[in-house]
Amino acid sequence: MIINRYIINIYFGHFLMDRSTSSVIDDLESSFRSCISHLVADEPSIGVTHQDEQKSTIEFAIQEFLKCARQTEAYFLKERASLAMKQPEFVLQEDIEELEAELQRKDETIRNHLDKLHQWKTTLNQM
Repeated sequence: MIINRYIINIYFGHFLMDRSTSSVIDDLESSFRSCISHLVADEPSIGVTHQDEQKSTIEFAIQEFLKCARQTEAYFLKERASLAMKQPEFVLQEDIEELEAELQRKDETIRNHLDKLHQWKTTLNQM
């Protein structure tokens, strides 16, 4: 689920990030850095044993990152639900924005189809 940036801007614009938010984000960032550091290590892989060890280390780092990502997602979903309970107008505003975006996408699709239809009509009339 994509967290609406409007909700995040409203929420974090008015309130300071508390300790748990900072901790969740810091954990996610450190696990991501761990993944990247193992993947772009300068030292070459020498020997099958080392490659196997390196592979298991990378797999562990990726699993740790995925765990932290799930925890971060759960945290923000919980915060979003809390915000929705306190200020339901934000949820309505988000729904309105999503519906407006969907209408714009559909209008664009209709325009594209009409353009293609016009091109085909022109082509058929020229035959």
